[in-house]
Amino acid sequence: MVAYAGILDGRSLWLALEPLPGVIALRDAAGVVHTIPSDLPEHDPSYRSVRVDLLALPGEEEQAYDVVVVPPDGRAPRTVWTPPLPRTPMRVPIAPGGAWQLDLARTEEGMLRVRRLRAARGVDVVAIALAEDGIRLSLAPVDDVPVELVALEDDVVVAIFPVGRDGDTLTTLITADGLPEGHDQLVRWGLGSADHWVPLRRMVNDLANPNAAVLLPVLTVPGSDDHRMRLRYAPDGTLAARVVDLAAREEEA
Repeated sequence: MVAYAGILDGRSLWLALEPLPGVIALRDAAGVVHTIPSDLPEHDPSYRSVRVDLLALPGEEEQAYDVVVVPPDGRAPRTVWTPPLPRTPMRVPIAPGGAWQLDLARTEEGMLRVRRLRAARGVDVVAIALAEDGIRLSLAPVDDVPVELVALEDDVVVAIFPVGRDGDTLTTLITADGLPEGHDQLVRWGLGSADHWVPLRRMVNDLANPNAAVLLPVLTVPGSDDHRMRLRYAPDGTLAARVVDLAAREEEA
């Protein structure tokens, strides 16, 4: 039985089981058992505790692995039962490197399973800062998309901002006069072009509602305190914004 299971950093499986002899391992769909060394010393007689690097698993395909205990007497591996997995305000972040999304699942029989899935593509937001003439974004570099910042409404590009390079990061400035017109429209941000773009996302996002915990700058109209754009993170961790049409607001008033 599982006492605790989690993938907190996007790559490491933390696991604590009831004390029993054997080797804790992962078994793939083909029945191959993968033993990964733990970097956590077992010192508590009340539990079997391991911490293993899931990125050390072989192969480049999506895969599901049953957590098993291999008995020392040569018997077949035993699957591990887990209580229903808790629903918490945390999510498993994308693994370092951006290739994999790892998570935990519970089979219909109640057994613990690790899943390795292809992560959705994204460009990491390194920093967001309020500048004198707008909001400056620092982004992780990418090699296979056009380098322009695009604002999209329903997957249609409505604004484009130039992108430059500052050392190992890409930089761009969002200005009030470059934003699209429209009453309270929600836009998403991407790096690319009208034909091919990749969404911007929060680095190491482990929150189910990142917008509630991340304070982002507000872009105001030059010379006034009126809000022109409010940045926010969507529930999936991608960067979005609420663009305010001040003219429409004044007509309604």
